[in-house]
Amino acid sequence: MSTKNTAVPTADRIASLDQFRGYAIFGMLLVNFFGHYKTAWVEELNDGFLKSTLDFIFHQQLHHHNEFMTYADTIAPIFMFVVGIGMRLSWTRRVQHVDPSTARKAMGKRYFTLVLIAFAIYTGWLWDALMNIGLAGLVALLIVDKKWSVRIAYALGLVVAYQLIFSFT
Repeated sequence: MSTKNTAVPTADRIASLDQFRGYAIFGMLLVNFFGHYKTAWVEELNDGFLKSTLDFIFHQQLHHHNEFMTYADTIAPIFMFVVGIGMRLSWTRRVQHVDPSTARKAMGKRYFTLVLIAFAIYTGWLWDALMNIGLAGLVALLIVDKKWSVRIAYALGLVVAYQLIFSFT
């Protein structure tokens, strides 16, 4: 009985990608912490530059709003973008060592595991980071090995579908 190793040897990491991912994670921690943090102490400050600045930061930039885009609204797209880049780099490295179907199965298992973890953790509210990454990864596995024009057309189609679903639900 032969066992085929599907693990990919570690390659040199791209420092800027790791830094960008770290910035996104820091942003998530910042928004999640201060987004729920009680800032009554800001209200107690005398009117002035410090109070207006802290009010702007805590109440406008670290919260999601329906009327305008804030710093908090930029973090999830940045993180999803960097996860997508990482997925593509992982795919290209993996298919150098194993056949595409084996690579697809291994990556599918990883993303399906994230979906299962999201179901276990996010009871009552499934649409959070792990669920988004898991489902996006499963959807992207369908076209990760296609030429760039197919991937772009697929991405644009998904954006249109998302906007239609968002607008009518």
